[in-house]
Amino acid sequence: LAGSSSHRLRSAIVVAEIALSLVLLVGAGLLMRSFIRLTRVDPGFDAHNVLTMKMMVPRSKYKDGKAVASFYQQLLEKVNALPGVESAAAISQLPLSGDYWGGTLTFEGVTANAERENLASFEVDLRVITPDYFTAMKTPLLEGRFFTAQDGNRKPDVAIIDETLARRLWPGSSPVGRRFTPGRFPEKPEAWFEIVGVVRHIRHHKLDANVREEVYFPHALASFSQMTLAIRTAPGPLTLAGAVRGAVRWLDCDQPGYRIPTMEELVSGGV
Repeated sequence: LAGSSSHRLRSAIVVAEIALSLVLLVGAGLLMRSFIRLTRVDPGFDAHNVLTMKMMVPRSKYKDGKAVASFYQQLLEKVNALPGVESAAAISQLPLSGDYWGGTLTFEGVTANAERENLASFEVDLRVITPDYFTAMKTPLLEGRFFTAQDGNRKPDVAIIDETLARRLWPGSSPVGRRFTPGRFPEKPEAWFEIVGVVRHIRHHKLDANVREEVYFPHALASFSQMTLAIRTAPGPLTLAGAVRGAVRWLDCDQPGYRIPTMEELVSGGV
């Protein structure tokens, strides 16, 4: 009797182990399928061979926007001159970095879903970039133009939007030349921005989640002190980390760069 009970117990344990193994195999298979699906998602940029470095310049030393913009301009010129660098730029909130910024804008000349006559007002994601950012990230320009170094010195103020915003507000027509202003239906707009380009939608938050529409401003117009460099290099971007740090120290020995992953590492984390 004792032997029979022991045999039944062993059989039950074996059955339970087999069932658990099947559950684990099914779970692993689902995770693998999900991983493969996410790796096929178009993030809106090319992550290969891109080194990143987060920067923060103190307002106690760089007292106004012009000084901050000048620092980053000189730094990017220095980095672009490094052997192995193909293109270098900077952005206020790097994709998949966990940094976010958004705000309410009111758009003029809306042909669909207008809330007040030809105006629409809602929340969008906001980014500040230097002129070569989309080139460095290989984000396609779909219409219009990228920013240039002259955009901070002439009127009107300009911006670039992504394709999802263009489709939402102006389906079937061009948004280039349209205007918007900060705030929700302001009675007296302080400034109007003209849309000069449309780019591919970038998945800034997670690869498996659609995010809000995106609007980009030139760094010369909104000189953020905290920016992240995006440096497209020849193969082996991490080999240039020391040289990039050297460029920062050459310009200002008190400004360390920190958080220096590659974009491929950030994409892997986003998967």
